[in-house]
Amino acid sequence: MSTTTHNARALLAANVEELMRAHPDLDTARKLAARAKWPASAGPKRRGKPLSERYIRYVLNPTAEAQHSPSLDVLTAIAEAFKTEPWRLLVNDKTLRLWALGKLFSNDEAVPDQHVEKHLPLPPSAKRGARK
Repeated sequence: MSTTTHNARALLAANVEELMRAHPDLDTARKLAARAKWPASAGPKRRGKPLSERYIRYVLNPTAEAQHSPSLDVLTAIAEAFKTEPWRLLVNDKTLRLWALGKLFSNDEAVPDQHVEKHLPLPPSAKRGARK
């Protein structure tokens, strides 16, 4: 059993919602589904066809009773619709940025947020969950 404090489904949903807000042409599940195409790895019957809106709704509602887990093909299709890499949908940008800056400053992964922010302020969107 996982002891992590984050929920991967909730993080994926939050990242996709944030991208949808940033891209008005993909701001609804229907628009995103139309743009998100099944990748080649999905097989010849699906390859290149749009995802159904249902798949997008599964991603956006991680606490639904059915709790369908999106496949890597669904993740890839959504990422390609936003012209980004699939792994970006599964990471917390603030955590990744702090880790990278911590490595830059001290070659150590355990640099306090306040130290990093003092030297290179984070964008306002990344400060939302900053520790005080």
